[in-house]
Amino acid sequence: MIKTPKFWYIKNHIFSIFLSPLSLFYNLVHKIYYRLCSEKKISIPTICVGNLVVGGTGKTPVVIELRKLLSGNYNNIFVLLRGYRRSSSKAKIVDINDEPRIVGDEAVLHKNYGQVCVAKDRQKGANLCIQSKADLLILDDGFQSKHIKKDISLIVCDTLNQFGNAKIFPAGPLRESIKSGLSRADALILIKNSKNNLELKFPNDLPVFNAKKKITIPKLNTKNILAFCALGSPENFYNSLTEIGLIIKQKKSFPDHHFYSDNEIIQIINLAEKDSLDIITTEKDIIKINRKFRKKIKFTKLEIIFKSKQSLKYFLKERI
Repeated sequence: MIKTPKFWYIKNHIFSIFLSPLSLFYNLVHKIYYRLCSEKKISIPTICVGNLVVGGTGKTPVVIELRKLLSGNYNNIFVLLRGYRRSSSKAKIVDINDEPRIVGDEAVLHKNYGQVCVAKDRQKGANLCIQSKADLLILDDGFQSKHIKKDISLIVCDTLNQFGNAKIFPAGPLRESIKSGLSRADALILIKNSKNNLELKFPNDLPVFNAKKKITIPKLNTKNILAFCALGSPENFYNSLTEIGLIIKQKKSFPDHHFYSDNEIIQIINLAEKDSLDIITTEKDIIKINRKFRKKIKFTKLEIIFKSKQSLKYFLKERI
């Protein structure tokens, strides 16, 4: 997967204008897909956590927090996701010993919090979860898919990147038009990730649940750090580090879901040791690094804090 183009977040960039005809074609294909395909209702409640843009907006930590929030009401919550860049497309219940290359990096992270299934075909994945006695299904991504019917669809948006230049792929980061996406959403989860205020207008009847990110870091030897990650929105990670007082002397960004080679990690370690820097990455990234290097690399944990957990919990329970 390529790195997120910077022009996606610049209004009226020449590249966006040049790619606009392709965006029209992409959007047409999306509309045809939605008209021709139908969703299958399954026997257990399904919550979808998605977004309107390509790349990361915080879906995975939101799903983790929703699992915690609803764990008192359900006995066997399963998270279902595609398992991007994994070596197999077959539906699989994730085991605690599964490697990221087998099931995907996000699946390994989710396994730390409960039951997980990966499947390219979400109908097959849902059936496998039901066979494993699941009583609630949470989809990490899948808002644009029509494999299974969602009882609740939540759109995640952060205040830093918002919806970029508001143009559809490849002219911009949108998977579909904002109007189309929000019309199918049941609520918006707005993650405060900067001092920016959203200028976009949302439908008056669309509930908005505000949240913020809480980052936890281990004890460091110095505030001067080398930070690296392979995320859809790396600047979100770097901003969170500087906001807590760390000084990023070096940073390296890799494509989203990148699997690190030993040589890449050796280069990072050598660069940090040369300037006496602590090395920081994310929980999602550390699991993709050879275990023999992990002692030299510290990682952050990210938690989503909802402004009103009870309001969100009540909203979900009323609609399931």
